[in-house]
Amino acid sequence: GPDGFPARLIAGPSARARLLRAFVSTTVGVVVAIDLMHVYAQWIFFEDKASMSGVSTTAFAVITGALIARVALKVGGDMDRSEEVRRGAEDKLRESEDRFRDLVEHSQDLICTHDLEGRVLSANPWTATVLGYAPEELLRMNFRDLLAPEVRHEFGGYLDEIRTHGTARGLMWVQTRKGERRLWEYKNTLRTEGVMEPVVRGMAQDITERNRAEERIRKGFRQETALLRINTQILEGGNSQGALGSACEAIVEMGYRMCWIGRPDPERIVRPVAYKGFTDGFLENTDI
Repeated sequence: GPDGFPARLIAGPSARARLLRAFVSTTVGVVVAIDLMHVYAQWIFFEDKASMSGVSTTAFAVITGALIARVALKVGGDMDRSEEVRRGAEDKLRESEDRFRDLVEHSQDLICTHDLEGRVLSANPWTATVLGYAPEELLRMNFRDLLAPEVRHEFGGYLDEIRTHGTARGLMWVQTRKGERRLWEYKNTLRTEGVMEPVVRGMAQDITERNRAEERIRKGFRQETALLRINTQILEGGNSQGALGSACEAIVEMGYRMCWIGRPDPERIVRPVAYKGFTDGFLENTDI
C-alpha cells in the first residue's frame, strides 16, 4: 500500500527527511554492505561453492540493506515530526504577526518609532491620515517638524528625558499639513536591546476633542460662578459701582479678555465706570 515499505522511504512532509531516507537506504546502504562483506568475507564466500557464495552474499546484502533502511525510516520519521512541529510554529508565528499587523494598521492611536535624533522610522496609517501626509513622506521627516511651531523648542528636552530615563510621557501639540493643531497624549519608551541603535517606541492618543469638551465644561462652570457672584452682590444691596465691577471681573473670568461698562454723562459721552481685563488703565482716560 502507499503507507507500506518501501513507499515510506520517499513519503513524508519533510524534503530533507525524504532525501535522507533515499540516500541512506541506497548509497550509504551499498557502501556499508560492501564494507561489512569485506569484514565477514570468510563467513560469506565459499571457495568451492559459488552458488552458496551467491546466495549468502545476496542474503547478507538484503538483510544489511533492510536494517539500514529501517534506520533511515526511523531517522526520517523523527525529521518528519520535527518538520511538522517547525511548520506548526511558523504558522502560529505568521498568524500572530498578522494579528499584530492588523491591530497596528487599524488602530485609531499613534503608533510609531523614531531614533534619538527624532527621525521617524515607522508609523501606522492612522498617524499619516490624521497629519495629512503620505506614509512614505513621514519616513523622510523628523518628529520635531510635526510639532506646532511654538513648542518645537521643547523637543530637545523630550529627547534628553527619554535618553536618560528610558521613558517619557506628557502632552504635545502637533500641527497637521493643513495647519490644524491637535493635542496628543503620549507615553514613549526606549528600546536598547536587540537593536543596533536605540529606538524610541511611540504611542499616543488624540485628545483634542476631549480637551475641547473639558474646556467647555470649565467655561460653563466659570459662567455659573460669575452669575452667582453678580446675584449675590445685588441681593446683598451692595453699591452699584461694586456690582458693576464684580460683573466685569466675573465676565473676564468666564474667558473673555476684557469687559467694560459705560454710562453716558450729560454731554452724551459714554464714560467707562467699571472694567476688567488686559486693558487695565487704558479706559480711565477714554471717552466713547
